Amino acid sequence: MSYEHSGKRFGMGKQAVYRGSARLEPNLVRSKSPSTMDMECLEHDITMDLLMPIIQRKRSALGLGQLAF
Repeated sequence: MSYEHSGKRFGMGKQAVYRGSARLEPNLVRSKSPSTMDMECLEHDITMDLLMPIIQRKRSALGLGQLAF
């Protein structure tokens, strides 16, 4: 069966059928580093997220409200 006939049968163009017929090899080598994230910054953000409710409770107990620090 030709690419044109296959395309008509499945409702797509012959170029799409041709591109889809190529057998793709899996990419076994990853050329990127595992993470580009700054781990110290991430640790600080997580710590602040965990401490924020405690800080807010202390501020509200002292009557300071939502002051920036």
